[in-house]
Amino acid sequence: MNEPLEITLKTLTPLWTGGVETGRMDRVHETGILGSLRWWYEVVVRGLGGSACDPTGHSCLYDPDKPNQGICDVCRLFGATGWRRRFRLAINDADVQDTWSGGAINVKPPDRNRGWYLPAGQMGGLRLQIVADEKIKAQVLALLQFVERHGNFGARPQLGYGLCQIEKVSNDPVASYDWSVLVGSGRVDSRLPDLRTFTFFTLTFEPERGDWWRDVPGVGALARDNRYRGTVDALLRRGLIPITPALKNVLRYGAQWSSGALPHHFFGTLRGEERRRGRIGLSWAYRLPDSALWQMRGWAYPPQTGESQQREVAQRLQAVLGKPETWLQSLNIRYRQAEAAIAPMGAFFQPLSTAQAQQFMHESAIVEVQG
Repeated sequence: MNEPLEITLKTLTPLWTGGVETGRMDRVHETGILGSLRWWYEVVVRGLGGSACDPTGHSCLYDPDKPNQGICDVCRLFGATGWRRRFRLAINDADVQDTWSGGAINVKPPDRNRGWYLPAGQMGGLRLQIVADEKIKAQVLALLQFVERHGNFGARPQLGYGLCQIEKVSNDPVASYDWSVLVGSGRVDSRLPDLRTFTFFTLTFEPERGDWWRDVPGVGALARDNRYRGTVDALLRRGLIPITPALKNVLRYGAQWSSGALPHHFFGTLRGEERRRGRIGLSWAYRLPDSALWQMRGWAYPPQTGESQQREVAQRLQAVLGKPETWLQSLNIRYRQAEAAIAPMGAFFQPLSTAQAQQFMHESAIVEVQG
């Protein structure tokens, strides 16, 4: 009997999948998880040289008379008009609670007028159930392993939401999925996220003091604000510090850019009718279990600009995030030990070949979990 694949996830940072009420998450919505999985699968497929339709339109339409039945490689797994998704995802036994009680918190570094508003989201554990044939189960599991290691589940990844850890896999496929180079144009479209242009980065550190977070711009002020004292206590109990706004502030406003439009291209913007999604995700700081160590991680891909401006952004990221001492100095964190890692190439925006992207996907599937 083909038993459903079951994956138990534990949140590392708040999960956000939206809800009926604006600004509040009422439960974990399957559509929010599926949307993020699809986005990351598009990234992977493009990196492997395959076809992925423009996510703003999802223009694929099943037609048996067209080449490949009119379906791109992503829609072939996730579905399109006239072509159903190749797997069913259900969320069972979701033991999650609001990260804190109350509305969004405003993390405002000293030199910012407005700052960043962060909703509570939810944290805890949940079990994903995947119903599909053995090959598709292996494919979805491999994608989940990649997202666990490098990406985010759910929405608002640019604000650090949705980092999760796979704690258990049950009824796993007989054989692992073999990521293959796909047949397609193989060209990199700078308008769309492509694994071959991505950089992933991680910082692990041991702070000198238990209250190190008080020195992080905008974060320490939360504890001095009567509105947020209960929230700070809840975050500390969870081993979680929302440092994302402080780091975004340093990266975006801590340097003079050659063009005023460049930071809008890279960090995103919401100005009237102009909506531009950021091309960098930065996590909150989360304490590692049974350890004095804390960790942050993120990802980035180049803005849709000229090569000289892409190099400018890469140099800025390298200057701040390339070494643990510069990363922590930017946040006013004193530390005993720290280590930074940049993958796949050790520096920002170093392009991969399709074969290198394939190897990176194979390495991402090596995850130790309880069977």
